[in-house]
Amino acid sequence: MRVGQTVNILTEAGVIRDDIRPSIGGLTPVAEGVPLEVEITLVDVGRACAPLSGHAVYLWQCDAAGVYSIYGAPDRNYLRGVAISDAEGRLRLTTVFPGCYPGRWPHLHFEVFASAEAAVSGGPALLTGQFALPEAECRAVYSEGGAYAASMPALDGVRLSRDGIFRRSSDAELAAQMLALTGSAGQGYRATGQVGLVL
Repeated sequence: MRVGQTVNILTEAGVIRDDIRPSIGGLTPVAEGVPLEVEITLVDVGRACAPLSGHAVYLWQCDAAGVYSIYGAPDRNYLRGVAISDAEGRLRLTTVFPGCYPGRWPHLHFEVFASAEAAVSGGPALLTGQFALPEAECRAVYSEGGAYAASMPALDGVRLSRDGIFRRSSDAELAAQMLALTGSAGQGYRATGQVGLVL
């Protein structure tokens, strides 16, 4: 990526996928780290939380070292991808447990679109948000060191209640933004979360 160049990963062929660990569009790096299977359920709050099918979610995050692809690492575009919700409103993506960088609690970014076409054609997002990760699992992963070596000091320097984004949320909102995890640092984790939209 050249200085001043703008890159939109959503226009890249292959951005709709189940596994966001590999780079796409001719780039070869693959993200390393503890496996994380993310399952998000989309619901329509105005219809008694009925499932929303056929909607697209763009998920992106930093890698194990706390670096975002494209902007922090222009030779790679991994850990960015789109998945489509099924009849039950569910979508799944395989990624890695994100690292922690100074000033931010470990998190995943997401945008919800009305359809796959809206996501890849520059249509407006219905919702932009972030999911937080639980502290116990973050510490379990970061204590392994390796690619996560810088994450434990960064985590020690931040609190969820002081995070620049999450501190604006009420206790109930924080609970809704916190992913529920099962698994282990040695075998990987499964994360589940729900996103409610008012359409």
